[in-house]
Amino acid sequence: MKYDYKIKYSSRKTLGIRISPEEGIVVLAPYRCNKIYIEKLLEEKNQWIEKNYLEILELRKYMGDRNNIDNIMFLGQTYPVVLRYSSLKKSSVEFSENTLYVRLNGILQFNEDNRIKELKTAIKTWYLNSAYIILSERTLYHAQKLGLKYNNISIKNVKSRWGSCSSKGNLNYNIKLMLMPLEVIDYIVVHELSHLVHMNHSKDFWDHVEKYMPDYKVREEKLKSLSHEVKIYWKF
Repeated sequence: MKYDYKIKYSSRKTLGIRISPEEGIVVLAPYRCNKIYIEKLLEEKNQWIEKNYLEILELRKYMGDRNNIDNIMFLGQTYPVVLRYSSLKKSSVEFSENTLYVRLNGILQFNEDNRIKELKTAIKTWYLNSAYIILSERTLYHAQKLGLKYNNISIKNVKSRWGSCSSKGNLNYNIKLMLMPLEVIDYIVVHELSHLVHMNHSKDFWDHVEKYMPDYKVREEKLKSLSHEVKIYWKF
């Protein structure tokens, strides 16, 4: 099966392939790499490419209009968004009775670009505030159970990592965790806290995670299976 693909050259030393809904198939190649080697890699990875590319095509169908925010995903469930207008200048967001109510200044009804921009900003701010509350609570809870001490918590909007732990004991979490169910959030929290003991992914690290959370592999699989949905619902 033949696919359209792009080639991105850089100072890297090896060939690689990246597939995403935004870019499609991208071959990552060293400068001056002969195209013969690229075509050979594509042939060798054909089954893997086909599987992942078909998933991406399916995902693109559901991603739809990135400015259409009728629903949000929160803690593993989807909820409707109800937009209201008022004379107040400051936007507000309230989650009540399984619905996200967003109130914007009435004048934004007449400027579509500004309305969408403010709507996204308001919802993203709500996600950020929710993340600080929930992740602070879950981190403190598990840290006390594990007998561990951490420094600061920060929330970031990053593409690749769900979390990280620095050598200074600072914990960084991806804001998109707010779209995941609590059991997945707890897994990421325990994963990062375990790095306070083992700053690597050695057998000792995984033994530490498993001792406290015996079903961590099930939670990890759930994280992977929901990643595509998160891409669909995260429009901020």
